[in-house]
Amino acid sequence: MNVRTEYINGKGLFLVCLHNGKKRYIKFQDNVNTIKADIIYNKSGEIAQGGNGSGSSVYELVKCKGNLSSASFANTEAALPWNSPVIGSGSSNVSISGSEITILTTGTYKFTVTLRTDSGNRTELFVKTYINTGGGLTQDTDEIVSDYVSRDADQDTGAVTLITALELDEDDVVEFRGEGDTDGTCVGLDAGTILLIERVT
Repeated sequence: MNVRTEYINGKGLFLVCLHNGKKRYIKFQDNVNTIKADIIYNKSGEIAQGGNGSGSSVYELVKCKGNLSSASFANTEAALPWNSPVIGSGSSNVSISGSEITILTTGTYKFTVTLRTDSGNRTELFVKTYINTGGGLTQDTDEIVSDYVSRDADQDTGAVTLITALELDEDDVVEFRGEGDTDGTCVGLDAGTILLIERVT
């Protein structure tokens, strides 16, 4: 790695290196021998990523519970609507309305999506990912998970969990949908249906 120091007039001394293929500037703390390593600056010495100048992290957690209202997933694809966040309600990174998750800040986001259903027969349950980058919601066919969640009337509830990380831009919209491949009913349950969103970079 090519690393050097560079003084930017009026801004201070910076460590210059490559970050994701681009030149990044990491600032030395004023008058001491430590580095604000979690703050990335641009070539003008202004903060480009990573906080408010105090060395804070961009990490944030948002948690929502399902608002399925006994929706049917029996051989049909249906969006997963969410209640208002129980953690991270004041998020500056995401906004949640019904089933749509709107990205407010460009970054990398980790999603953990659990869908729990009630079926009285053998059922394979799917969770699928849709993303709108400006041209409408389109399925990302790589971001999918499925498993058998029900056997019969005695073993009739189960859940599947999708875990993924996506690089998203401001104003992108993400939606998760469920579907049950079944010979009978497949009804969504609010209890156990959970969404976790983590901004990691």
